[in-house]
Amino acid sequence: MGSEKPVGYSLSIGLFVLIQVFGFVYFGPDYGVEESSICFSIGAMSSSAVYLICTAISDGLHEFSIGILEFSIGILYAILAIWSIVGGNIVSIVSCIVIMFLWAVLSEVISKPQVLNS
Repeated sequence: MGSEKPVGYSLSIGLFVLIQVFGFVYFGPDYGVEESSICFSIGAMSSSAVYLICTAISDGLHEFSIGILEFSIGILYAILAIWSIVGGNIVSIVSCIVIMFLWAVLSEVISKPQVLNS
């Protein structure tokens, strides 16, 4: 995003706005809160995919792999969190807390550069 040619940022924002406009046109007068949140979620995921692709091109495969891993964990975490809030299941609530903790630890471990001892 802060490079000399921020094409990825422009593409992701443009794609996000395009999905919002398409959703508004598609749903028409029925475009309410639920439809807006669906379009927002699809736009956010699409925008994130563009960021990940740009990261792979500029920073290499390692950073791209970290992004894909965190993106996948984030989606699974959101699904589990929604399921636990709706269901009120104590096991799923505890699972959310455990996943959140593991996600934070894994993110720190993976993002730190590995130092090789000679």
